[in-house]
Amino acid sequence: MESPIKETNIGENVVDLKKILSGKSEGIEEDKSKSYKLSDRMQLMMNFVDEERDNLKNQPWSKLDKSKKYKLLGEYIDKFSIDNKISGESKSVLTSLITKSLSNNLLNKQSDVNYNIEEQRIERISILFFNKHKNQYDIKIKENNSRVTTKSKTNIDRLACQSKKKKNR
Repeated sequence: MESPIKETNIGENVVDLKKILSGKSEGIEEDKSKSYKLSDRMQLMMNFVDEERDNLKNQPWSKLDKSKKYKLLGEYIDKFSIDNKISGESKSVLTSLITKSLSNNLLNKQSDVNYNIEEQRIERISILFFNKHKNQYDIKIKENNSRVTTKSKTNIDRLACQSKKKKNR
């Protein structure tokens, strides 16, 4: 069961669409005098979006998203390699070291990365050091010196400790 009516309607619509897209709208009148005015709510929303976009640029290192951090680290590595005359394999090893450090959350603290918010560039990575013995760069991890807090002792525990001390004398 074929329906020639449907094929004809589809064909006519395609022809009309082709005319519109090609700019040959002979039978179609365009009203170029229409101008659209933004409503107050739309204007407020546009201003809000603009402010948010500007605020995203002015964030500290810890608030940036990972993709922005990777981009900034790439720029830092390029500048660092030019300043320290690093090229070839050494630069690729340094790149992999820094990207692995970021993916392992070693470069998330603001104290680890000196980031200039106004210029949006990394000035220095404070935990990146050159190991002269291995002739390569390393990341020094700062260890947390946490205090071990002991629970308060019961009277029985105190007596047991005192008796052990007396035996050892």
